[in-house]
Amino acid sequence: MSKGYPSYLTDDEWGGIQWEMLPSDVPPYKTVYDHYNRLCKRGVWEDFLNQKHREKKNP
Repeated sequence: MSKGYPSYLTDDEWGGIQWEMLPSDVPPYKTVYDHYNRLCKRGVWEDFLNQKHREKKNP
């Protein structure tokens, strides 16, 4: 595993948003998480992020 950059956040520092604190105008957090989890398991989320990264590097 690479060492990364000094500016990288650790998992503890990252935190993100808690699923229970999603805005009220989206489906229940359990539904959102289940969809997200399925996309991750199929590799769809990673493919999406990689595509966005390529687009940002080569507009």
